[in-house]
Amino acid sequence: IVVDNQAIQDPNGGLLINPATGNPYYFMHVASGGNPYGSYEDPYATLADAFADPRTQAGDVVVYDHRGDSETGTFTLADQTQVLSSGPTQFLSTQIGQVALPDSNTGLMPQITGNFTLANGSVLSGFNITSGSADPAVMANGVQNITIANNTITNGSTSGIAIANSQGITITNNTLQDVSDDAIDIEDSSGNITISNNTIKSIATAFDDAINVELNGAASLTVDNNIISSVVQTSDNGINVTTTAGDITTRIRNNQISGVDFSLAGGIKYTGNSSGFAQTTITDNIILNDDDSVAGSAVFNGIHVRYLNGSANTDISRNQIATDDHATGGRGIWLNYQTNGATTTTVNDNIISDYTDTDVFAYGLIAAVNQGTKHDFFITNNKIGPNQFNVRVDVTNGAAANMQITQNHFADSAGTSGDLLIYSEDAGSDLSLQIFGNTAHKPFDFTTHAGGIIRIQDLPDLSANNNGVTVNTTGNVVNAP
Repeated sequence: IVVDNQAIQDPNGGLLINPATGNPYYFMHVASGGNPYGSYEDPYATLADAFADPRTQAGDVVVYDHRGDSETGTFTLADQTQVLSSGPTQFLSTQIGQVALPDSNTGLMPQITGNFTLANGSVLSGFNITSGSADPAVMANGVQNITIANNTITNGSTSGIAIANSQGITITNNTLQDVSDDAIDIEDSSGNITISNNTIKSIATAFDDAINVELNGAASLTVDNNIISSVVQTSDNGINVTTTAGDITTRIRNNQISGVDFSLAGGIKYTGNSSGFAQTTITDNIILNDDDSVAGSAVFNGIHVRYLNGSANTDISRNQIATDDHATGGRGIWLNYQTNGATTTTVNDNIISDYTDTDVFAYGLIAAVNQGTKHDFFITNNKIGPNQFNVRVDVTNGAAANMQITQNHFADSAGTSGDLLIYSEDAGSDLSLQIFGNTAHKPFDFTTHAGGIIRIQDLPDLSANNNGVTVNTTGNVVNAP
């Protein structure tokens, strides 16, 4: 393809069309030493000049910045405006498919001190942005179908990227460093949202959550392949997702989240408070807390899933969660269910804790159910420990649950008090268990209080079916043939 004045042509000389608008692409060029016309031959010298042009203010335009220069300013995009630098390879969607933009992939990234405000159909790609105010470096409110890609963002005052009341959001391949507040913050939004292949680093300034997403309607959320790290104390979670309405599909996969000396309070946190149905997948993530100079107790939760409303299917599989410090107030995986809706939860093939240490978490896995009677759990083939307690289950407040705990390997450690710590408390609380094939070393303890009941399939052979482990029962613990 070739660029002819301010349009872009295919190899046969025809104009390339933007499928989102049905119009030919129109370009405003920016280059060092340019003239005030905006064409390829006579480009503007600054972004400010390009944005002052009435054609840019009308929207449906590509602002193409060929510089590696520095500029200060605030830039508000009109609808269907793409602001691209020549630094990365840039692609345009056309009637003949994805087309690489000529003169891109130069490695030149303009250095912008200021902010960008996006509109419907905006694309912002290829800039080094440092916010010069208390506003986020990139922001949007009430828009649809936006893409933020290939940028480097720094903001020590507030969020790096802040989006509200929007749908159709793609945030990919950005680097955010030393961002105060939430590095990527999406609030009151819905629809298709993708946050992928970003690097978020806290080196001198702590973020709150590296990625914070609050969904208020039906949504499909994908958070994949991000690298998140913090060496600064008081950072909160690596990934934090909250839902309040609609049917929600969430995929959190292949992310790497690491902290030092409990610089992160948690790795992945999901809170479902929608009356709809949640399909939640948290798989293949690596969540690490590395020991440096701080010793002793601290809170660090690897994966925390909490349902306050609605029904859900949850898959937590193939994650590695480890700390070589002592998170004696923490949990590797924490399931907290306070919903009357039906739930099915699979926890499979995870590695929880560090086999080279002792007493890593207070609980390797804890499941607490205090509402509802239709909760099924399948906890299988995990490597857990050493922790103070490897698995704890609490069913309270008249709730009921069915649970299979099978084929897990519990580390043999002198510092571990128990491999299973199981409670059913309060009148009507009912927990049914199938437990077999586990490589266990420390006691299985089962206790009921105040009218609760625990039903264990093949209770007489429970020890023999689990490596000869000691079994202790207190209260209304019965065999379920």
